[in-house]
Amino acid sequence: MSHMRRRGIGDPPSSAAPSGTRALLLSTAAQVFAANPSASLDEVARTAGVGRATLHRHFGSRTELIRAAGLDAIAQLEQALRAHPFEKLPPAAALDAMATALVPWGEKLRFLLVASELEEDPELKAAEARVDERIGAVLDRAREKGVLRRDVPLAWLFSSFEALLYAAWMAVARGDLAANDASRTFLETFLHGHAVSSLPGGRQENRR
Repeated sequence: MSHMRRRGIGDPPSSAAPSGTRALLLSTAAQVFAANPSASLDEVARTAGVGRATLHRHFGSRTELIRAAGLDAIAQLEQALRAHPFEKLPPAAALDAMATALVPWGEKLRFLLVASELEEDPELKAAEARVDERIGAVLDRAREKGVLRRDVPLAWLFSSFEALLYAAWMAVARGDLAANDASRTFLETFLHGHAVSSLPGGRQENRR
């Protein structure tokens, strides 16, 4: 997730999960900002069914709300990924499970793709790094076991995986891709570009 905001284009360690009105506002904000990144606080409050004064008791500014919603969404994603024992699955099955776990999170995380005001936020960057580490470990094992090409740098595998994930999120949001098909389409597109195979022109891949 590290390139989420740079591009502009699936509970973490925290003292306590949000509850009550605050949790409602965070969830609503993620949905509202995903649909309309320029949405006002009034729109968030109205969608949540609370008054603007109530919203301001919890969040002093729009940026504060966006940041809190982002941290909350990434926290939930972290928790969801920790619940999957990817390391206990065969590498190909782990890739499948990870794609299936990540794609539905577009609805909650898509708004961060254009949240340029949070680009250098250290807490968000740290949370994203933890998610990146989890994803990278699955990709690295698949590469080491020969499911993915060993001649392709892990950094490139990660970057292309991430880019295709964001593309799947946006395609679902636009209605170009059915939500039920997104995980399979995403993973098949990724694997067809990186699965072990002969290269065009008769060159064989260098496995090392």
